[in-house]
Amino acid sequence: MLASHGGVGGLQLSGVIDFGNARAADKLFDLAKALFCSSHEDPRSHRPILEGYCQVDHPDTERVLWLYTLFHRISMWCWLTKLGADATAEDGLGGLVRDLREMAS
Repeated sequence: MLASHGGVGGLQLSGVIDFGNARAADKLFDLAKALFCSSHEDPRSHRPILEGYCQVDHPDTERVLWLYTLFHRISMWCWLTKLGADATAEDGLGGLVRDLREMAS
């Protein structure tokens, strides 16, 4: 869910994002999926989503988001490979392979 500051100082629901793999689990898993999908569409969306998200009470949020993002990228790579996507394409598999290499370095 996305919220904005209302006129009285409270929060007002401003949007709902539904990702197909969202599940009742660690909220950072779903946040990582939202960041992964949104950043793919518009790289500028990462910071506003993090700023609009509720306070996270995890001792190492960045590390957990990195790990879950790795999971989401590998899962997407497996799915696209199964569909027969072109591994040399700049977007799709090619972009995922590039991103995975960056994460590994």
